[in-house]
Amino acid sequence: MNELFRKVAFEAAIRAGDIAASILEKPREVQKKGPRDIVTDADLAAEEAIIETITSHFPDHSICSEEKPFHKGNSSYTWYIDPLDGTTNYFHRLPFFCASVALAEREKLILGVVYEPLGKRLFWAEKGKGAYLNGKPLRVSPTFSLEDSLIGMDIPRSQALRFSFGSIFPKLMEKAGTIRTMGSAVLGLCFVAAGWFDAYFHFSLKPWDLAAGALIVEEAGGKVTQIDGKPWDVKAQALLASNGFLHEELLKILEKFTES
Repeated sequence: MNELFRKVAFEAAIRAGDIAASILEKPREVQKKGPRDIVTDADLAAEEAIIETITSHFPDHSICSEEKPFHKGNSSYTWYIDPLDGTTNYFHRLPFFCASVALAEREKLILGVVYEPLGKRLFWAEKGKGAYLNGKPLRVSPTFSLEDSLIGMDIPRSQALRFSFGSIFPKLMEKAGTIRTMGSAVLGLCFVAAGWFDAYFHFSLKPWDLAAGALIVEEAGGKVTQIDGKPWDVKAQALLASNGFLHEELLKILEKFTES
């Protein structure tokens, strides 16, 4: 891989994360994009920093970002960026958020970087070269029993999806050891890669929410699919990521959601 790709991704994610962290305690300017969906001035400032960093080096690359329209370049490379994943956490001053930057070549992910600024945690992975946290290799957990598991998840914004979610929650509560809701999907995925979670799932997300984290999980030895078991790609909205050992058992629980 072009070493400049990694350097630019690191710089972009760290710049964005540090911008958000530096103004966390300041008054917020907030816009509502839809039900349970907001954007703050910090999201916009962090996004500008990422886009500026990328375009200054790669003006011909495409950029798929959360707050701006898709920028179509004339190369085979596309960047997927979430400048502030965990906006609702951030708005409420809950110190759990990050910046996420991923790069795909012809829609195949080749690089993912996630920076959690308050903990100074830099997660990253390069296709075929493993996953890392602050330079140390990551590996998914060895948990074999769902009863002993710690599962991360988040609740969909959509009211209809929330009603459907209720159909699988009793069985999940019966089978799983412990469940945590995150407020940041990409950090949930990084936690799977680090072995801190045994699995993470979500039913309704966008490419920028998942791209970097999905690659990091896979490169840490984990498994990523859609919740019906089909192969996951960057355009899929629903995702299950796990250490691999619990994957099939979790799919059997989650498939009830897909039938609703």
